Amino acid sequence: MTDKTIPSLLETAAKSYASNLAVDDGQTAYTWGQVAKRSRYYGIKFAGLTSSKKPVAILTLKTSDILCMMFGCLYADCFYICIDPLQPISRIKSILDTMQPELVIADSESQNQAREAGFEGHILIAAESVPTDQVVEATINDPENEATLRQRRASVSPDDTLYGIFTSGSTGTPKGMKISHRSVVDFISHFTEIFGITENDRMANQAPFDFDVSVKDIYSALMTGASVVLIPRQFFSSPKLLLDYLEEKKTTVMVWAVSALTTVTALKGLEYKVPTTARIIMFSGEVMPIKQLKMWMEKLPDTTFVNLYGPSEITCNCTYHVV
Repeated sequence: MTDKTIPSLLETAAKSYASNLAVDDGQTAYTWGQVAKRSRYYGIKFAGLTSSKKPVAILTLKTSDILCMMFGCLYADCFYICIDPLQPISRIKSILDTMQPELVIADSESQNQAREAGFEGHILIAAESVPTDQVVEATINDPENEATLRQRRASVSPDDTLYGIFTSGSTGTPKGMKISHRSVVDFISHFTEIFGITENDRMANQAPFDFDVSVKDIYSALMTGASVVLIPRQFFSSPKLLLDYLEEKKTTVMVWAVSALTTVTALKGLEYKVPTTARIIMFSGEVMPIKQLKMWMEKLPDTTFVNLYGPSEITCNCTYHVV
């Protein structure tokens, strides 16, 4: 594709897969057509709150609306950085001090964390900012708003930063890095081709949005018209809830951290239920214990298992091995 930007991908998805399910967090679900409109709405809103090319910090847990807000940052000619609100205030402060955002998206609790961390800019409360469909339509169809959005959108370049991300800090101080639109588009075009991801797939999103494993879920779905099923964090402490949810949502692709997969087997989740709709399971981030992998493979003999590897600096992965 010539325009290797995420807004371009989203516009293509809105035309080609308008009625396909795009994202579902268990409470709220949107089609790709709805996501595109809501992203433009947030782009207009954010354009009035922050300068072009600036980071927007998202200090809240993942939801369907947060995904739309992430895309909205891009329409506003900005980039996003997701911060886990469950992290210590010291780390939150370090990230905010490093990135210097003018706008933070938070919830009613994490706004206090942002202030405690020393942020003095504008805080937008996510839940209070979710518009109705009527408000979305009225906002994006207003001529003045359309002109604002067109101007910001025209400035988005493939080499602009798409997101900022920080390492876990396992080798010392957490290191921040910026990843461009072009890098993600190039990587995901290969990733979806290699693993045959199509509009019929449902990505079982385990990773929080501040972890780059989520990039494969979000942008594989965006590029192909597939769906992202956001799994609530609390489900990973209750295998029955988790496996019932995977079955209910008919998820087909699992790109999970090793610790998430081993938690299921350690808590004897596969003795309760097996996610039979999973056609491919990919894992990375740490060494997969052979004993735990065998448990998964024995329960799902027709599922493909893939070991991925790669640092965040090079956009997710550089190698893979089909087990």
